[in-house]
Amino acid sequence: MSQSCRVPIAAAAIMILVLCWPEVQSAQAAKMYRYRNDQGVLVIDHTVPADAAARGYEILSADGSVLESVAPAGADAAAEGEATAKPGPSVEAVAAQEKIDRYLLTSYSSVADIEAVKARRLGEVEREIGIAEAQLEDLAGRREAVQERAANLQRRGKPVPEAILDELAELDAQEATARARLRERQLQHAELTQHHDTYAERFRELQERAERQSRESAASGPATATAPASAP
Repeated sequence: MSQSCRVPIAAAAIMILVLCWPEVQSAQAAKMYRYRNDQGVLVIDHTVPADAAARGYEILSADGSVLESVAPAGADAAAEGEATAKPGPSVEAVAAQEKIDRYLLTSYSSVADIEAVKARRLGEVEREIGIAEAQLEDLAGRREAVQERAANLQRRGKPVPEAILDELAELDAQEATARARLRERQLQHAELTQHHDTYAERFRELQERAERQSRESAASGPATATAPASAP
């Protein structure tokens, strides 16, 4: 093949890599799932354990929006009886909530404790987000430099070596991995925020219930102790 034919082919290869980048990025985006583990904690991951899948889960898009909700096993049969059954929490749901309540009461002494854990975990995720963003910025600079080298060769009428095309392909792969990691950490950040906010709200409810029960017990205790005996 003559040199004049090889130059347009190399240029076309570079343009294909650049123009098709959004499709490559989209195709490599990992599908995410959101479910509750055995402790009742919401988890975002690339897979769903069998026991968690039986409890139902959600399929998330790259930006964290819900694409599909998969109902718990047996939910269809339960739905058929809703017309005649009075709605209410299932035994499993009550047991799961009690398990979460015990965890909250034994793990935290105040809402401030929950907020402190939230801040620490969010800080860790934010550092990872920063690392991923810095990596993407570095890869973009490297890509620009490689593309400039290829353009200089083309302007001088020289073919673009396969090594440069391979380097661009490798940068594509690294950038796709970095973007997937960034999306995952961003989803994790949103989930941790919601998770600990839910914990804080539930802890307040448990505290208020305990205080109310304590007041009721204090109010009824003296009355019971001083009540006159019944006549024989």
